[in-house]
Amino acid sequence: MKTAVGILSDAVRPLVLFPEGVVSRTNDRLNNLMEGTAFIAHTAAKQRAAATPAGQMVVHPIAIRYLFRGDLGAALTPVLEEIEARFSWRPPSGCRLRERINRVAKRCSASRSWNISTGRRPGEVPERLDRLINCLLQPLEKEWLKGEGDGDVVARVKKLRMPSCPNCLAAKLTRPNAPAAGVNWPISTSPSSSPVIRRTTSARGPHPSGSWKPSSALKKT
Repeated sequence: MKTAVGILSDAVRPLVLFPEGVVSRTNDRLNNLMEGTAFIAHTAAKQRAAATPAGQMVVHPIAIRYLFRGDLGAALTPVLEEIEARFSWRPPSGCRLRERINRVAKRCSASRSWNISTGRRPGEVPERLDRLINCLLQPLEKEWLKGEGDGDVVARVKKLRMPSCPNCLAAKLTRPNAPAAGVNWPISTSPSSSPVIRRTTSARGPHPSGSWKPSSALKKT
């Protein structure tokens, strides 16, 4: 942050910031902006004003929006066919592209929810994803934050990083060396009772219903 303020106050070269602070797949919706962007701009403006001679800082808001100008059906159909084959589905006849995408999304979210022990419950994809996210984050929030988190997913994860990263840097949390294929790989090593999510592999590749499984479900694979 000091480097960013220095670049702006020196005014030798421009500084490009992405204020959302996270990579997002949304194209038509702006996510919440991080507070650090305003802090950097305000601090640099004060330093420019106090300089001799006094100067100003200019901010140029820019939005980037992506458009796909190719054949959407030709690009997505092979991907959908591959996913459907993993679920042992026959290619649907007369099914629109949007319907196929929603069908695959529901199946994938249901598989992930089942594998992470949220159980099979009714609901649309957004509702299922919310349950899945809470199942993953709430145990860690209760352990590290002594309560349930609030805000969007990005804000909740960043709050978790603040208390957990110092422990990682201090080697209080350890991560074993990456094992060979067929060996369980823990990707979350909480110091006490939070569920440990593991990635399971086999000689045939990842599990067709989803690669991520809780330790309690390993015996089922």
